[in-house]
Amino acid sequence: MIDNILRYIENKKEEMLVLLQTLVNIDSGSRFKMGVDRVGNIISSKLEKEGFNIETIKQAEYGNHIVAKKIGKVKGRILILGHMDTVFPEGTAKKRPFKIQGNRAYGPGVNDMKSGLVTLLYALKSLNTECSSESGNITVMLNSNEEIGSPTSRPIIEEEAKKVDAVFVIEPAQSTGAVVTRRKGIGIFKLQITGRAAHAGNNPSDGISAIEELAHKIIEFHKLSDLSSGITVNVGVVGGGSMHNVVADQAFADIDLRIKTKEQSDEMLKKLYEIAGKQTLPGVKISLTGGINRPPMMKTQGTELLYSLVEEEGKVIGLKLNEAFPGGASDGNFTAALGIPTIDGMGPVGGFSHGENEYLEIETVTERCKLLALSIVQVSRKGLTKV
Repeated sequence: MIDNILRYIENKKEEMLVLLQTLVNIDSGSRFKMGVDRVGNIISSKLEKEGFNIETIKQAEYGNHIVAKKIGKVKGRILILGHMDTVFPEGTAKKRPFKIQGNRAYGPGVNDMKSGLVTLLYALKSLNTECSSESGNITVMLNSNEEIGSPTSRPIIEEEAKKVDAVFVIEPAQSTGAVVTRRKGIGIFKLQITGRAAHAGNNPSDGISAIEELAHKIIEFHKLSDLSSGITVNVGVVGGGSMHNVVADQAFADIDLRIKTKEQSDEMLKKLYEIAGKQTLPGVKISLTGGINRPPMMKTQGTELLYSLVEEEGKVIGLKLNEAFPGGASDGNFTAALGIPTIDGMGPVGGFSHGENEYLEIETVTERCKLLALSIVQVSRKGLTKV
């Protein structure tokens, strides 16, 4: 049975690349609903042919979310998470369409995560064709707005996660091939400062510079970073003022926080709001809004058990796996925070995601498809005890 699964996937390599080309050449930026829905329609129609019941969760502003479910014949219950959106604006696919050079494929979203969608589909196709009697209950949740923080999909993800024994996230593997068992949590904040405008030459003392206040705040925020503890605070976007000869009456900053633990999260929230609450210049008004967008993905006993299972399946196909702890976050943060064993980075290997040089190592498409398929079989057979 295992040999049949592996042979099926290997024989579908060219077919997988054709589908990948189709998906990459569809613009599906998070706020381009039409494109995201095209991707969703393609994948959901193919899942439906494999016996999945499709629920399309309509969205007004973003693409529709897809929840696909199939009842299995053995005990394991599995949730597989993927996203259909990319970070690229409409028109990018036309400027940089899918192409293959040597052993790599290029194009917007080819690594993050159009190739993951392909490996997911063909892993499930292989199971339906070669061992449908060995599959457990499988839920696939395809998110339309992961790249902007999953604003409307988080409740759906968490609801479905509570019903399963294990979660696989088909985000790209690390460049080393490692899967992900831990991730940092992310906080997203906006600081807004209001001062008072005045002529910069005639009566500057009548003004209160919001930009000057912002400068003090930026320095204080950045002092909170502690690389040895895995804590970073980054003021990534700033703005303010109206003219060079006017004391700025308004300014803002967008702030990114990364933490490793919930305890760090609580501590940093307190410190950020303490800084925002102090006036350096009398008379300014300061507002800090936002919070923790994704909780830290912590490694639990259940995750260790799931990783051991995936690691063993890697050996079956000659793949020596390692685990990684990157700084970026994913929807796996949500499921892990609920205590559900979660393995992330189950997609193919590539690099430079979100950039013009984003690439995919083509040979890893079938490799990771095999890994996912075999891991699903093993969880289906054995199940996992929630910790």
